[in-house]
Amino acid sequence: MASKCPKCDKNVLGKFTDSLEKKWHPWCFLCDDCEKPIFEDKFRTDGEVAVHANCLTAERSRPCAKCGNEVGGTIVNALEKLWHPDCFTCHRCQKLINKKFKLEGGKPVHRECKPKHTGKRKKHQGDD
Repeated sequence: MASKCPKCDKNVLGKFTDSLEKKWHPWCFLCDDCEKPIFEDKFRTDGEVAVHANCLTAERSRPCAKCGNEVGGTIVNALEKLWHPDCFTCHRCQKLINKKFKLEGGKPVHRECKPKHTGKRKKHQGDD
């Protein structure tokens, strides 16, 4: 049985490109940056998308807000910064943030991790 190309969903027969754990028609295997076919052997991939080795936009060559390494492929764009999806974590519990969040000191925090203000004033020593 022939494989289906993930781009056009047609059967892949004859010459194909085998990348990202899928078989593609050569003309369907496109650079995620310039959207032109990748025919050469040198390209970058993060496991989800491929980019020509020398084809990086300014956005892709910017550093991750947490780890400082170059971002590429799937990017989280939040708080006017770019993040690797694995680096966009809660400042309190360090678990991935993949839903709505709040800010604490300008850093992302799960809603359930951010302390809620009860309106009650903390009692300090000397208060009666």
